[in-house]
Amino acid sequence: MSTQVEFLLLKSNEQWSATAIESLNKLYAQYERVLVVSENRQQLQQLDELLWHNSAKQFVPYSLDSECYSNSTSVLLTDAQPLKRRYNALLNIGAKMSQNPEQFRSIIELVSIDENDKEQARMHYKHYRHLGFQISHQQLD
Repeated sequence: MSTQVEFLLLKSNEQWSATAIESLNKLYAQYERVLVVSENRQQLQQLDELLWHNSAKQFVPYSLDSECYSNSTSVLLTDAQPLKRRYNALLNIGAKMSQNPEQFRSIIELVSIDENDKEQARMHYKHYRHLGFQISHQQLD
């Protein structure tokens, strides 16, 4: 089974919150064990806050990597990919690419309007294509 990669291209920074939550809910519903990675700690904390307030609508058991439950929850928000735990899906909300993308069945990459982020996404796309992954992209309205 080949890894499926979806690039979600944001048209504005205001789309980030809703798209991140929607993408995480989608991956969690399909794959249960989801890794959310960003080198930007502020992004992870923002997503943490969004998930906390979203829990009444759809509960997702998650933790930040600095919390005591990070080894036992289905969803982990982190700035470094853990080596010991395996995850079925990856939500990449940062600029860096996963060290071992082939371990995931599904990857969603959020691409902001920032030109540097777009350039990073192009490099990720080329790497995923080289690995033979199934790739799609969607421009969000």
